[in-house]
Amino acid sequence: MFLRRLIIIIIAIILLAAGIQFLRSFGMLNFIKNINAEVNIPDVQKIELPADFNSEKYLIVFNKEE
Repeated sequence: MFLRRLIIIIIAIILLAAGIQFLRSFGMLNFIKNINAEVNIPDVQKIELPADFNSEKYLIVFNKEE
């Protein structure tokens, strides 16, 4: 009786571990539909910039301790 219960517990633990590993695997992705791929993004509208607009950009990197 004890041996039978022990075998049932071990099999249950193995099945639970296999189920958790399957959920973590990429195989589970085949069963899930990606709804994010169906989002339509509207076209970008071009913005009119003024003629005197300065488009130069600078990145200043410095060390405060120097």
